[in-house]
Amino acid sequence: MIRRGVPWRGMHYFGPTETVYDGNIDDIRPEEEEIEFLRAEANYLLPGLALKRSDILFAWAGVRPLTWDPTLPDGKRSREVHDLKSEGLPGVYAMTAGPIMTHRSVRSYREKPLPPGILELLIAAAQSAATTSNLQA
Repeated sequence: MIRRGVPWRGMHYFGPTETVYDGNIDDIRPEEEEIEFLRAEANYLLPGLALKRSDILFAWAGVRPLTWDPTLPDGKRSREVHDLKSEGLPGVYAMTAGPIMTHRSVRSYREKPLPPGILELLIAAAQSAATTSNLQA
């Protein structure tokens, strides 16, 4: 099922898929089956588009980390914020199960503001992360 269909500059963005991925984090790529699934779903919902594979200009893949739970083989899907102090990272937090657009709601999980310098450190880390290695045409 397509969860989003967003028109943008004469094109459309469709997605995401919910494919479980347990491979190498550096090897994430959109699989052809996922691209075909989204194309078929888009055509089912909007038959007038009549999308062909050759109409698809870009596809990308990302990972939404889920919290491990032995009773839920596909991972726990509730949004959780984890304090990584016990992992040797004081003042660092990780969110699981939330897509990137939920970042603004994370503030409600923390009672106090972040210590000085942490926000800048997080922004620098995000800016240095690879963002194009998983793009495919």
